[in-house]
Amino acid sequence: MNNNVIALILGIGAAALNYHYIGKRLGYTNTKRVWITTLAVFVVMYLIFLSTFTWVVHV
Repeated sequence: MNNNVIALILGIGAAALNYHYIGKRLGYTNTKRVWITTLAVFVVMYLIFLSTFTWVVHV
């Protein structure tokens, strides 16, 4: 598999976990704040995973 695909899948997983925990903490009715934090976590985790796979693993 391509590094981008693996990083995308792991980023989506991290964002889903974040959505669950932030949704429970802030309440799912506060959807704007929950989605903003979920998107921010997805972008950061995607970049972290992509850089890790690119520099360390060399798949």
